[in-house]
Amino acid sequence: MSIYTWIGIGIFAFFTLLPLKSAKNLSKWDIIGIVITMVTLVVIIIAHIFYSFNLWIGIAVLFILAILLDKKTYTKKMIVIYACMFIVIGGVVYWLLGDLFGKTDSDIVLEHLIENPETTSLYFAKEGEVHISHNDEEVRPLASVVKIMVALEYAFQVEEGKVDPATIIDLDDLNVYYIPQTDGGAHEAWIESLETEQPTLQEVAKGMIKFSSNANTEYLMDLLGLDAINNRMEELNIENHEEVYPIVGGLAISSYLKEQENLSNKDLINRLNEMSMEEYRSLAIEVSQQLKFKQFAVTDASKISMDIQRIWSDRLIGASAATYGNILSSVSNNEFSPSVTNTLRDILEWPLVHESNQQKFHHIGKKGGSTAFILNQTIYVETKNGERMEMVIMLDDLSMLQSLTLQKNIDFFLFKLIEDEEYLETVNQKLS
Repeated sequence: MSIYTWIGIGIFAFFTLLPLKSAKNLSKWDIIGIVITMVTLVVIIIAHIFYSFNLWIGIAVLFILAILLDKKTYTKKMIVIYACMFIVIGGVVYWLLGDLFGKTDSDIVLEHLIENPETTSLYFAKEGEVHISHNDEEVRPLASVVKIMVALEYAFQVEEGKVDPATIIDLDDLNVYYIPQTDGGAHEAWIESLETEQPTLQEVAKGMIKFSSNANTEYLMDLLGLDAINNRMEELNIENHEEVYPIVGGLAISSYLKEQENLSNKDLINRLNEMSMEEYRSLAIEVSQQLKFKQFAVTDASKISMDIQRIWSDRLIGASAATYGNILSSVSNNEFSPSVTNTLRDILEWPLVHESNQQKFHHIGKKGGSTAFILNQTIYVETKNGERMEMVIMLDDLSMLQSLTLQKNIDFFLFKLIEDEEYLETVNQKLS
């Protein structure tokens, strides 16, 4: 939490406890109310620090608690006032977030694409023919979609005998890259899914894609070699793709600089903004190595402010939607060798564990990527009729509200493109 948050908490606690100065004038109800409020405040702080509980929700809880603990609330007049107030607030919230509670609506995504051409891309191909190419050559931050590129290099190195997918991996070697409260519980969810505490390298690669574990990704980047990944892109003529560098190392840069240079949050933001991309990548590599050899660790991810997260998000590895559409097409159409294709399918086609997908598709591979400001999704399918389709959607510069609404509807939108020819044509016309 920032110093301003702590100051706000201190002021709230001070005024909550101030009436105790004249405790003899307080009723038992008043004292109970103060105790309940302070206990709730402590619980909210602990929940925020250790479980990333949203402070705005905490403020709302304290506001409602203050109303419930106020004896004046229980007069006929105040009950009517508060009831009207909650109805109005509830109506506004539902108007803003209504689609989060209602049915999915593909048009929400379409409208966002139409209204925000400068920050959105959509690529859709069917049977080798591109049907939609909405800003698909623009380079945008990939977030976790870049893990497809790591999986691609892994598949090639398996074929070349440089790595063995059956190699047992020590979880301690992975966990050095894990920064709690930064991946939505992805890494922990992957570990919980394992049947043994000694996963194979293939299971690490699967965890990178299905669960989107950043720690697994960083481990594989180091094992395979950043130069090897970047050289493979050149060898395969993959264009419109920025140089790959460590994701976790990049996220940890702010904590590293704070520790090394003792910077204030304002100075840190200025330092990051002034840094060239070349310097930033080099520092991300250095920090990643420091994490690997346990010479540095991020102990409190809550200190990574939204301003700093925005800089990290904007500086993430970028590529175009068309670039990843072509990569997906190469997998879906078996353009790589059988060995590379089989390895990639085993990693990417995790959605086939669901019976509903098994009924619709022979093949379906999927990898998304998101930050607080980015929402990306990539999918390739081969239907039961043998039709092959690839799609990539990239949405950047999102507000929290936009991110929430689009997350709920993005898959519905993409699968409607797959299943509804008429809707596909409508989208194509509106984005042309």
